[in-house]
Amino acid sequence: MQVSIRPVTDDDLAAFFAFQADPASVAMAGVPARAREAFDAHWAKIRADAQTVLRTVVADGEIVGNVVCFPRDGHQELGYWLGQEFWGRGIATRAVRAFLADYDRRPLHAIVSPANAASLRILLGCGFVEVGRDDEVVSLELA
Repeated sequence: MQVSIRPVTDDDLAAFFAFQADPASVAMAGVPARAREAFDAHWAKIRADAQTVLRTVVADGEIVGNVVCFPRDGHQELGYWLGQEFWGRGIATRAVRAFLADYDRRPLHAIVSPANAASLRILLGCGFVEVGRDDEVVSLELA
């Protein structure tokens, strides 16, 4: 399977909206789904922010998710979202590694729901280390 990342285009947003509307994905990410209008407003805002880096994840020519890096609380935070139908194939790991190879700003931070063991494994496997944990979130850093 060929996995690559590229800049986000307008045509990618319909797939991103569908991925974030999936109840299983929402439960795993611990992030609420947005209605279409709120989703469009959010993506317009983050696409306009020069400090935010957005990439579309493509596997075998199909849009499967995104990787984002954005400012939060004085640091850059990494996040990603893949459609549920693409979980468990190593795509997220390859996409995160591709992003990290292109984006050299460090440190990077990430947060994961403690229930999301797969995402935690992905980030640890990409070099992040756990720096904090509570009932709601595991905090990670890549130095």
